[in-house]
Amino acid sequence: MTPIEQVLAVAKTIVDSGKTPSLALIKSKLGNSLPMPVLIQGIQRFKALSKEEVAALDASYRLPVVLEQSTSAETALAQLQQQVHALTQQQQELINRISALEAKLTQRDHH
Repeated sequence: MTPIEQVLAVAKTIVDSGKTPSLALIKSKLGNSLPMPVLIQGIQRFKALSKEEVAALDASYRLPVVLEQSTSAETALAQLQQQVHALTQQQQELINRISALEAKLTQRDHH
C-alpha cells in the first residue's frame, strides 16, 4: 500500500465513522509515519473523489492500516509504561541513596 493509499484508506474510515476527514484527524490516525506533504496530497485527492469513488475504496485496504496503527500505538504505550516504571524505580533508589548520604553527613557533623 502506497502512502497516498494509506491516507485515502484512513480518510475512508473517518467518513465511515460519520466524521469529515481533516488533516488533523488523518494525522492522528497515522501518527508521524508519513511526511506532511504526503498527508496534504492524500487528503486533497480524497476530497476530489466522487461519492461513488469513495464508496469503491477497497475495505481490505482500510482494515490493516487501522489495525496496524492501533497495534503500534498499543506497543508504544506498553514501552512507555515500562520506561516510566523503570525511571520511577531509579528515582526512588536515588532518593534512598541521597537520604542515606545526608544521614551520614548529619551524624558526622554531630560527632
